[in-house]
Amino acid sequence: MKFLLLLAFFLMLFFYYKIYKKRKLNRKEKIRITEMVKDEVCGVYLPKEEALKVEIEDKVYYFCSQECKDAFLKGRSERA
Repeated sequence: MKFLLLLAFFLMLFFYYKIYKKRKLNRKEKIRITEMVKDEVCGVYLPKEEALKVEIEDKVYYFCSQECKDAFLKGRSERA
């Protein structure tokens, strides 16, 4: 009788551990990987979907803020 109780206890632990591991793996899969881009002015890396962008001559430039964007455009117009 004690053997059956111990066996049942260990089986419950085994299945609980399996379920726990599966849930833990599922949480890791939910982590979203985002593409990072570099700001052309200050060199900061930020997620692509949060960046401000400007397309000039079929090339896309990314910026972390409006100030960096304005500085880039001002510098570009002064060089032209």
